[in-house]
Amino acid sequence: MNIFENLTSCRKSKGYSGKGSLQIAATLLFCGWISSSYSQGMNDHTWLMSEYGRNLIVIDFEKSSQKKIRIDSVIRSITMIYTNAMISDEEGNLKYYTNGCEIEGSDYDLVLNGDNINPGLIHKHNCVLGYNAGETSALFLPGAEEDNYHLIHTSLVYTDNFTNIFSDACRHTFIDGRQNSGKGQVIFKNRALITDTSTTGDLGVVRHKNGADWWIILKSLVKNEYVRFLLRQDSIYGPFVQTNIGDSIHRYDNGNSILLFDPSNGETMVRRSQIHDSISVFDFDRNTGILSHHRRIRFRDSTTVRDGGVCFSPSGRFLYVSTYYDLYQYDLWASDVQGSEEHIGHYDGYKSKGFFPAWLGRMQLGPDCKIYMNCRNSMDALHVIHRPDEKGKACDLRQHDLKLPSTHAGTVPFFPEYRLGHYRVCDSSLVISVQSYPIGSSISIYPNPATDYAIVRLNNTNERDVWISLYNNTGQCLFKSKYYEPSANNELLLDTRSYPAGIYMIEISDQNHEVQFRKKLLIE
Repeated sequence: MNIFENLTSCRKSKGYSGKGSLQIAATLLFCGWISSSYSQGMNDHTWLMSEYGRNLIVIDFEKSSQKKIRIDSVIRSITMIYTNAMISDEEGNLKYYTNGCEIEGSDYDLVLNGDNINPGLIHKHNCVLGYNAGETSALFLPGAEEDNYHLIHTSLVYTDNFTNIFSDACRHTFIDGRQNSGKGQVIFKNRALITDTSTTGDLGVVRHKNGADWWIILKSLVKNEYVRFLLRQDSIYGPFVQTNIGDSIHRYDNGNSILLFDPSNGETMVRRSQIHDSISVFDFDRNTGILSHHRRIRFRDSTTVRDGGVCFSPSGRFLYVSTYYDLYQYDLWASDVQGSEEHIGHYDGYKSKGFFPAWLGRMQLGPDCKIYMNCRNSMDALHVIHRPDEKGKACDLRQHDLKLPSTHAGTVPFFPEYRLGHYRVCDSSLVISVQSYPIGSSISIYPNPATDYAIVRLNNTNERDVWISLYNNTGQCLFKSKYYEPSANNELLLDTRSYPAGIYMIEISDQNHEVQFRKKLLIE
């Protein structure tokens, strides 16, 4: 047996009744060895979340004896409300993060040559709002050499008045962390792996069976096929196409779908699309990259809203599926997976800050063996599944359980299973630390997108004699007012009800009417 076999193998071996006590004892000792080998592989130990340029939330998973260096303030940082990918080093220290528009480093500033990620029309229109790709459209991977990192990312295209979303390219960006006095430098960026509109926006990544290489998986549009690449020694090979696997899609698949692998052995892949009422489940061969044995799990919801999340338990036994209002659990080890469905919970009506519904949504397995969940609304807490490897309601879902020091919007970070084949999946002894830091942007607008109103806030300034202007996308000035007596917190309420839906520009000018700051506002 390979010493890097996974936790699931341990569990299955423990349950095997046809062997002698000596072999069972040896298996238990082996499982114990796996459980103790968690000294590294901490690439997912720092999480970042933010909301429309207002605050940056930093979540650290660490041993209670560890004390990471905290930052006193954030000079500059990007907004991450859709694409939200990052990577820490082997010791859990943040290295790089992206919102699909640019790459920033551990000093919370732009990495050298890290601008203009996913170039194009969507970058031009959306990056000022803090997004440029889907929620699972970017993943960082460690390079073959220490302190080198890969970013695999897809860029999106909107069609039919923004209702259909698909990918126009899958791209590769490479960062050498040894350059620029150790702050890192992007050596090349946006190198195209696929340059047409044949795939969806979601990415799936899993380690090769050899423990060194990585498989990169994409779903094809319309056709029942998958495209894969192999990252080996910092080179990417492919594309390799597998046809006639899964369901045929006769309409555009959504760019914000989710593609995940079993964290315990990587041999089960699931994909969830926002426009379908089922989860596709496959067996996956980590040696060849071949998918097989496609089956479907149908889920229900108390509304017609199918958006939500999907997540494995640490052992890979249970699969959690959330919609805005409901959470379900499925036992993938059962002979009848569909029949194993357990309704875990229904949205309890909690509203963040007393206003925004804190629905059930995207999920991410934490390195502490818990599952964390949010939704796209502005949230002041995360839902937590405390014991995801327990059957039924014993999994202990606690809604809005992890209180946050400031609100965030969008999604939780998206990670592959970095420890697969090397260390155990997670460590329940980790403790969580949550900090919030002000983002040093000179102007904030929230909510953004806005419906009835937007609040414009000047940050880190005592300036009073300035002008605020609102322009439509043709450059016509719709509103201009002197901003000489704002409220004590430098906020001004802008009524947006009289303006049609669209993209607008807010400008802040000094007393000489010279533009100092610009920021886009989306009105829905």
